[in-house]
Amino acid sequence: MVSSKLVKGNKDASRVDWELILKAGPKADIPLRVIEAAAGNFAERGIEDTSVQQIIERAGVARRSFYRYFPDKLAVMDAMLDRSLQHLLVVSKAEMFSVGCGLDRLRKAFDVYLRFARTDGRLVALLSGESQRPDSPLMMTRLRRIEELESLYIEAFEQAEGRTLDRLLARSLILLLETLTLHVLTHGDELGISLDQVASQLHRFLDNMIAEEL
Repeated sequence: MVSSKLVKGNKDASRVDWELILKAGPKADIPLRVIEAAAGNFAERGIEDTSVQQIIERAGVARRSFYRYFPDKLAVMDAMLDRSLQHLLVVSKAEMFSVGCGLDRLRKAFDVYLRFARTDGRLVALLSGESQRPDSPLMMTRLRRIEELESLYIEAFEQAEGRTLDRLLARSLILLLETLTLHVLTHGDELGISLDQVASQLHRFLDNMIAEEL
């Protein structure tokens, strides 16, 4: 049902080949419409209560068009996560390199991620939660993008400071940011914790960690 040209390899069956899709010109509108529709449904209903049929109806595409690009709703979610994290990476890079010292660049990265979470907290929580499950097809997308963010942190810090940021520290900062943000998005209301409070605490933690490095 799914074109082998549009979905990569057996080990990565849910990975949509965006490069090939976007080369298709106007046809790229179909998967983008599906993702937009799915985002609305996931945010309103959650993953379990959203069906492929509901996504199709909201996107206004034919069932066969949906299955040409996506094998199931988790593949749509994976593509959504991939494009969201790609956007996060692009914005992070632009903002990190807009300031001077290494610490300020890492602060910028934290602020970009938290702004990302504030923009659509419900959807970010769903994507982040699903991608952290070890058996989820979204896990590999998440890990790949974490590696790219890690490399960005190291590159930006090294350019500013003239020395290398420890790779394990860079990875730890990203995982802390990701995990704490998900916790607040999921349980913040009942615990009385906001993302603004998290931002303040994370900045202090970051300052202390980098001060030790210096």
